[in-house]
This record gives sequence, C-alpha cells and structure tokens, in this order.
Amino acid sequence: YLRHLRLQHAQQLLANRSLPVADIARLCGFKGATPFGRAFKKAFGVSPVDFRKIPRHVELS
Repeated sequence: YLRHLRLQHAQQLLANRSLPVADIARLCGFKGATPFGRAFKKAFGVSPVDFRKIPRHVELS
C-alpha cells in the first residue's frame, strides 16, 4: 500500500520536468533511481523516463 502511494506521488512529480528522476526517487522514499525505475515499470508498465513522454491528459492505472 505504501509503495503504491509513493509511486502515485512519483507520477505527479514526474509531470514537473525540471526534477531529475534520481531526485524524484529519493523524494518518494526509494534508495536510488534503479530500484525506483524497476518498481515504477512493474506498477505502470512504463519507465519513469517514458512516462514523462506521455501527454499529461493520458492517465495510467
């Protein structure tokens, strides 16, 4: 449950393109970009970097 909340927060932070993915990972409680990227891709089917490329009006579940 907590991981899901962290990843949802990460989605919001990724919309702010000025924050590096590594910083977002730490802000969301992950030890680094690699574990964050793995968890994000497992949860949403897309990497954090690719998520940023998706238009904001598209919502992933």
